Amino acid sequence: MCGIVGIWHFDKRTLHREKLKSFADSLSHRGPDDGSYWIDNTATFGLGYRRLSILDLSPAGNQPMTYANARYKIVYNGEVFNFLELKRELEEKSYRFTTTSDTEVILAAYDCWGKDCLSKFNGMWAFAIWDETKQSLFIARDHFGIKPLFYLFNAGNIFAFASETYAFKFLDGFKRQFDKKKLAYNIADSFCLEAHGHTIFENLFQVLPGHYMEIQADTSAIKQKRWWNTLASIVQVKSDYSEQVSCFRELFFDSIRLRLRSDVPIASALSGGLDSSSVYCSIFHVMNGKTMPERTPDNWQQAFVATFPGTSIDEKAYAEEVIQFTNGKVEYIEPDFTNLAEKIKQETLLFDSIYLTPILALSEVYRAMHQQKFKVSMDGHGVDEMLFGYPSMLEAVLKSRHNGSVQIDKDLLETILQMYFPEERGGIKTNLTMRPSEQGVSTIKKIGRMVIPAGIQRLMNRAGLSGHPFGLINKERLPSLSDAPYETATMSNENRIAFEAFHTNMLPTILRNCDRISMQQSMEIRMPFIDHRIVSFIFSLPFRSKTADGFSKRIVRDAMKNYIPECIRTRKGKIGFNAPMPEWFSGKLSEFILDEISSASFLQSDVWNGKWVKAFAEGRIKNRSWTWDDCMAFWPVLNAHILLSGNDQS
Repeated sequence: MCGIVGIWHFDKRTLHREKLKSFADSLSHRGPDDGSYWIDNTATFGLGYRRLSILDLSPAGNQPMTYANARYKIVYNGEVFNFLELKRELEEKSYRFTTTSDTEVILAAYDCWGKDCLSKFNGMWAFAIWDETKQSLFIARDHFGIKPLFYLFNAGNIFAFASETYAFKFLDGFKRQFDKKKLAYNIADSFCLEAHGHTIFENLFQVLPGHYMEIQADTSAIKQKRWWNTLASIVQVKSDYSEQVSCFRELFFDSIRLRLRSDVPIASALSGGLDSSSVYCSIFHVMNGKTMPERTPDNWQQAFVATFPGTSIDEKAYAEEVIQFTNGKVEYIEPDFTNLAEKIKQETLLFDSIYLTPILALSEVYRAMHQQKFKVSMDGHGVDEMLFGYPSMLEAVLKSRHNGSVQIDKDLLETILQMYFPEERGGIKTNLTMRPSEQGVSTIKKIGRMVIPAGIQRLMNRAGLSGHPFGLINKERLPSLSDAPYETATMSNENRIAFEAFHTNMLPTILRNCDRISMQQSMEIRMPFIDHRIVSFIFSLPFRSKTADGFSKRIVRDAMKNYIPECIRTRKGKIGFNAPMPEWFSGKLSEFILDEISSASFLQSDVWNGKWVKAFAEGRIKNRSWTWDDCMAFWPVLNAHILLSGNDQS
């Protein structure tokens, strides 16, 4: 797990080592253990690397790594978890290895199978391989984009790539500028950029999940080619539901087994919800089995739990049930929110992106792990997006059903209501059971993916604003940079809603967040649910295997029976891991917010309506009346303001 960069001067300008080093070292938080840099002066091409040592801790595991008599050179961020199986397969083909790393296996696999090696990997990765013989560069990203990669391309001039957009602030000869149109889109919709290959910066793009690129000095245009297609990887599933459950359980335990491979201790981020509890408890099941998994550390029992005493998002009681069930080790973390405003500002600048909430709360978990010398965390991400874990997904399903089964509709409604706090259920039920002719009096208004509370909508109307709480309108979807974008129009509504949440909407942004948050603390996150075999299996299942009998994520719950505490397995409420924003915005952060929204740069913004936003926030602070909807509408604007101000000062 690392930070990687590359620079190719097509115009043959000299590539200075100190410039390459500066570019790479901006990512030292991703890789504090080692830094290495390599330049081919003839090609004016260079690779830089910051290492977080996890497999083969010796210097032999350092990168850039050379292979096949120096024909290939690689920089690589991620893990290929089935590297031991691939290594044995390659050894049967007479390949020999001098390290115990997965990096060398990638190089041998590429030499053996070319780009087809990608379909053999089970893991998460973003890598670049330089072919000295062909004078070409091969870049690839994992199936679902767990590990990131960003690039700059100017034909005849330069190609550069890095693990984070933040690094481009340190790229010699490049002045990073915000793309105001994309910034406005991203404020209005936090999920609109990642899956399509765009960023909030001019001329900076992303290598898409499940895609590769081949680049030569005379390349005139970047072409991203899809190598992974979930729709083409659908499998035949048993019609009997109990057999489906057994198959899922076997796949999940094997995914856990593969992701336990490490030469350093492994921790787990535990919330007490179904997903993280399933991961943590399954680790105990796999490690206590008859056969010990290969290449695993002795220290894998430690859980870290964030607590928020006195707030509605505290889940400590549920986490305690899991710890008692497993007899595992636990560290309860009450995040340190002293100097809160300054911490949020600094972490937002390094985050270098837009989201609905500040990232500080979750980063405190990985900071605690890092302080106790952990480098790897096993987490439960990816389930909600596949298996209707968000109430909004099921609401969309319910509203899209016409002349369906009354019993199924009733079950869906009950499932949705149980995911909300009791005091919220009345308003939600009223909205969901309205006839289409009554929708005009709904308590919420939906624009795109954004839910606007009625109170904000009334203020907007009086202010003459439309489209978004802060005057931003995203009428068009940005074009995908893929050569074969996913087409979902012919899918059933149920399949489309989950498929888009996982592939083209929510999850790509959440994966970006997970990477940035964890790597700020030099931590690697492993995600057993996002194993390509599991994803293909889940998207092959019928809808009622995913949601039925009052439960979302049905197949996970049934597969985990007797493997996790029953009170966790049958838990229906959905809290999610967020910062306690209503409390913060009315208290600890109120002075910071007032200072920022009163600044000239905020009020004179050409991206949002500064005067309107200021009046809105001042009213909420004065009355201490922030709601979650208010906070998630307001924070992306303040998030953007912090980035714009920080970029001007850099």
